Amino acid sequence: MPSDSKEIAELTGAPKPELTADGALALGGRVSLTSTGKGKAADSSNSELWIGFPAAGISSGASGEINVLGYIASGFTGLTINATYYIASDGTISTTQRENFEIGKAISSTEILVEEGLVGPGPDYGASGTQVMFGGGYTTGIVNTVDMKQFSTTSIAVDHGDLSQARGYPAAGSDGTQVMFGGGHNGSNVNTVDMKQFATSATAVDHGDLFQPKNNLAASSDGNQVMFGGGFTGSYSNTVDMKQFASTSIAVDHGDLSQARYYLAAGSDGTQVMFGGGFTNATVNTCDMKQFSSTSIAVDHGDLSQARYALKAGSDGNQVMFGGGTLPSYVNTCDMKQFSTSAIAVDHGDLSQARYHPAAASGN
Repeated sequence: MPSDSKEIAELTGAPKPELTADGALALGGRVSLTSTGKGKAADSSNSELWIGFPAAGISSGASGEINVLGYIASGFTGLTINATYYIASDGTISTTQRENFEIGKAISSTEILVEEGLVGPGPDYGASGTQVMFGGGYTTGIVNTVDMKQFSTTSIAVDHGDLSQARGYPAAGSDGTQVMFGGGHNGSNVNTVDMKQFATSATAVDHGDLFQPKNNLAASSDGNQVMFGGGFTGSYSNTVDMKQFASTSIAVDHGDLSQARYYLAAGSDGTQVMFGGGFTNATVNTCDMKQFSSTSIAVDHGDLSQARYALKAGSDGNQVMFGGGTLPSYVNTCDMKQFSTSAIAVDHGDLSQARYHPAAASGN
């Protein structure tokens, strides 16, 4: 099995990143990313910035390849074949489940097929038409910072205040004057929904809660409310929450997606939301259509051109463009999926480079 797995994982074409070592990195060790973009041995101070494993021993100051998603990490001892391993809070590996820090399955007593791997949880955003608000995410720790970036200038983004709590992996939607940030992860799942105004840098106001705490969900707005779908609650979720801009009441359960999943993407035409891709023990190509006006279960609206997760999407009101992702090799594909038909998405060209966990917004 190890040799077959290597052929599958390592012939996908996904490049291995090369990092300069900040301190020696041993084969079988874990690598976290520093604020200067170097690789450092994972420990209790930086385990949440874990990125992968050295492909070979790397001496301090030297550069070397890092085995990331889709590759085989080796140099371990005593692994249990087919057991799932996680990065523990002290930087070691463990079979104890740690949400969002899964590595993958052991394929021999010395090797793990890397099926997951993130450089920290990213922010989400909402746009007003003249500016974009980015909130939360990860630097050397989970942050609550909100940045405001104008379309009209190349000046650096302005610190626009804070979320009510630091978190990564949130989702967001805007009505044009404010942004609703919901869910996320800050050591445990978050159900808090924050409301942040474009007009003021005051700290975001707690605007109530999602129906259940979750992270790695997707969201889109019709201008009056935000639909939050999917995510991870401790297991994959199919729940869709509806949260009103006008009320701090707890989000209402608005029905379900056709299948539970996380790491999905979404776009809206103002009357419905299209949720596409994701992961639920395997990569997903399904596109669901969920109406703002109905709690009925989402309708299967056809498929993406390829199954993938950790993608992003933007809509022009007639169609949704889904770009990037991983399957497990990184993807540069852009799919175009129409609201008016359940026909399979059309390959709409490529991003300039293959990548996963991008961000996207539309100029509709």
